[in-house]
Amino acid sequence: RQLGEGWVEGVHPEDLDHCLKIYLEAFAARRPFEMTYRLCAADGGYRWIVDFGRPYNDLEGHFAGYVGTCFDVHERMQAETALREKEQSYSTLVKNLSGAVYRCRNDPDWTVEFISEGCLDITGYRADEILGNRVTSLGAIIHPEDAGPVWEKCQVNLATQRACSSEYRIIHRNGEMRWVWDQSQGIYSASGELLLIE
Repeated sequence: RQLGEGWVEGVHPEDLDHCLKIYLEAFAARRPFEMTYRLCAADGGYRWIVDFGRPYNDLEGHFAGYVGTCFDVHERMQAETALREKEQSYSTLVKNLSGAVYRCRNDPDWTVEFISEGCLDITGYRADEILGNRVTSLGAIIHPEDAGPVWEKCQVNLATQRACSSEYRIIHRNGEMRWVWDQSQGIYSASGELLLIE
């Protein structure tokens, strides 16, 4: 196929420059292309589509144009947009909390897979220093006298899929002892297997 006025007029104005750039670069190199954009729909709105183009040759072996295939991906794109908006909203909420939000494994180190930046004020460690136990672990900063009781209480609650609320001491990076309140809940698979703690 060749790009015609009908196609150009049908592409959402915000996507047109990007699409033309992809197409013209592919055309110059005689290579396949793939692009995702909004195309005018019959109801006057726009639909998200993925457009694949593959070059083809005529009977004499000369480049003759493109064979194109389009797929409607409107619902998928809407779902991805909604998910990004939800994640942004969640991220903003987490950043504005006075405490810290975390997700960790159920191991003696409480190995962290996610922790909000609020951990710096509480522990003296940045989030990237606690993630994956890079510099320290949550388990390592719990006061030695409290570590055992906290572990045991959490295991009892996890076994019955109950939330666990604990108050215990941690050792701040500067050596200061601080009391914290921790509310956690296990995250389970459909079969009841413990996956993570939040």
